[in-house]
Amino acid sequence: MTVTSATTGKLRFAIVMDSISIPQWKFHCIKEIMKYAELRFVWIREKQSRTTGPVSLFSTYEYFSSQLASSLKKVHAGALIKEARVHRSSYQLEQKYLESLKKDQVDFIMKLDNRKLTGDLLNVTKYGTWAFGFLRSEYLTRAALYQLTDDQNQAVILKKGYVSTVKESLSSHKENAHSIVTSWPALVCRDILNNQADYFRESLPENVKIMMINPPQI
Repeated sequence: MTVTSATTGKLRFAIVMDSISIPQWKFHCIKEIMKYAELRFVWIREKQSRTTGPVSLFSTYEYFSSQLASSLKKVHAGALIKEARVHRSSYQLEQKYLESLKKDQVDFIMKLDNRKLTGDLLNVTKYGTWAFGFLRSEYLTRAALYQLTDDQNQAVILKKGYVSTVKESLSSHKENAHSIVTSWPALVCRDILNNQADYFRESLPENVKIMMINPPQI
């Protein structure tokens, strides 16, 4: 039986992201989740500065193509997360925050950054930590919402789908890929509330490529 907030009948969730300004598709993803869950905690894993180096032509092309994709336009999420407790840190989450998540009965964590996540945070909530993965090939791109496990090569697939790769336009390709995944976490929340989320118990972790566990920005 799922314990929900006594006042709203909703689940409770936390977010991991790397900035207060996030791509538009992730902003809409959070808004969709909030139809079914209360946002209680936000961990902003601020990016550590990197030394500059040579930039490949493909990286330059990818950057400018990303600017054309409306789903990647940055949106300030301050108003969206204002009711939640916010913690900023580049390092591992301290034990006191893990205990707070347990005490607050947070149901799941939505990982929205592109860095590895390991340790106790993966298992501190009832439904674990969720993340998106994209695997692009020449003709087809696979998208997945999965539950992370302690093994970086294993994940429980919660939702998955496919879109045709738009080779002529990287920005159009990104738009298509994002359009199919934005509502997935909210749909999983709805399944949980309707007691239709047996796949958490019945699905076994699958072998996944490292690229799926730590996807590039897409």
